Amino acid sequence: VVITGAGQCYWLHLYYQQIDGGLSGSVKAAETDTSVVITGLIAGATFSISVSADSSTLSSSRSRGPDITIQYEKVAYPVKNFEVISVSETSLTFSWSQPSTGAHLTTGYNLTCVPLLTGIPSPQSLPLLAPTLTSATLSGLFSGVPYNCSISTISDRGSSLPASLCITTNESAPSGSPEMLDAVPGEREVEFSWSPPPVTQRNGVITSYLSPAPPPPPPFPHSPSSQSGP
Repeated sequence: VVITGAGQCYWLHLYYQQIDGGLSGSVKAAETDTSVVITGLIAGATFSISVSADSSTLSSSRSRGPDITIQYEKVAYPVKNFEVISVSETSLTFSWSQPSTGAHLTTGYNLTCVPLLTGIPSPQSLPLLAPTLTSATLSGLFSGVPYNCSISTISDRGSSLPASLCITTNESAPSGSPEMLDAVPGEREVEFSWSPPPVTQRNGVITSYLSPAPPPPPPFPHSPSSQSGP
């Protein structure tokens, strides 16, 4: 609230009282002040405003101005302390604290994880329509994939700036096989080539490939032994 035109006096007392509420107080302004700012009021609440001019010994009667309704902030505020509290192969669990300012604006949250590997399907997003919620699990992720995860506070007037972090889901054994296997025979050798499994089936970083040992060759046939007659 800003009041202008203090006038000529020793000082002013500006009084505010919440209508249908308990918040009240006063602010003192010097004779030379031409405006007064009151902070810490409640968004959406209506206050009656009055002012008196004071000298060193006397105070004037209060002059009441128009009632003032405090405006809401335009957007929600970001959450605090956003962190990962549990990691699995296909899900992440997060926790956070509600905004310390403007919490009354919050109508929910939007939790999103964007994969940082090319070829992984589109981001997973989870709208959370509970303003008092402070934890959630996002499932349907891919194993061994790094994600950029963020959460935004939602209000009737828009979304806050996101709080974000990067985390990798736990790895697991590859669920896919190498593709495009090819073999080129050579002199006493065979050269193999292949492509890695699809990125969605690698489940982490592939560190090596294992080629089973070929089966032993069949025994070399022996000629029947000749027997001489008597």
